[in-house]
Amino acid sequence: MLSNCTKQTHFAKFSTGVLSKALVLFALLTVVCESSVAGDVHALNDIRATAKTFLIKHLEQTNPGKFKVRVSSLDPRLKLSQCDTPLDAFLPPGARLNGKTTVGVRCSGSQPWKIFVPSTLVLYENVLTVSRTIVRGETLGLADLTVVSKEVSAANQAYIHDLQQAVGLIAKRSIPAGKILTAHMVQAPRMVRAGQEVILLATTPQLEVRMKGKALADGSKGDIIRVRNLRSKRVVEGVVTHTGVVRVSM
Repeated sequence: MLSNCTKQTHFAKFSTGVLSKALVLFALLTVVCESSVAGDVHALNDIRATAKTFLIKHLEQTNPGKFKVRVSSLDPRLKLSQCDTPLDAFLPPGARLNGKTTVGVRCSGSQPWKIFVPSTLVLYENVLTVSRTIVRGETLGLADLTVVSKEVSAANQAYIHDLQQAVGLIAKRSIPAGKILTAHMVQAPRMVRAGQEVILLATTPQLEVRMKGKALADGSKGDIIRVRNLRSKRVVEGVVTHTGVVRVSM
């Protein structure tokens, strides 16, 4: 009985040992299997890095050193096969290199896939701000303007960048101190007033003709206005070029 019991005990130990080794082997195989599966999934950080590098490369050509790129995180549940070729990034139709945008990243390998990565581009430009409150009708001077670097990604307004271009413009409305100056806030000074006598200037490479006329509308430099020729009484259209001067076609 003792011998049988011992044999049974040894058998039990042997069985337990075999079972333990089998469990250990199974666990190791499971880990290896899981590692293999994990290795077959393309790293999301690599996808985001590809999108960011693409955006930086393009922005450096248009806004060197004046931008920030933010690439959104991807859903961690996303499982894309490991690409066996370098990833390729592209700008989808309708996407823009400003504000909120989307970058396409694709794999052209043996198991191709494509994904769109949401991103945000923050652009900075040198723009003009007014250093004091400007009242309506006031003419801007050099001392009234300051050049600053501002984030302009979210705006669609026509910012004024040229300091010399802004000097002499007239405020169309009150502009608070520190406000970024846009083309909608100002207007060029009137060079011609309705009813004013003006010079009608017509030129060709060989000839210049000057006539007297009467402006039928106000006009700033570059504006097209109607003018009555005081001699022929004909009404013509011309471009305001200087104070009291309108250029017409011959």
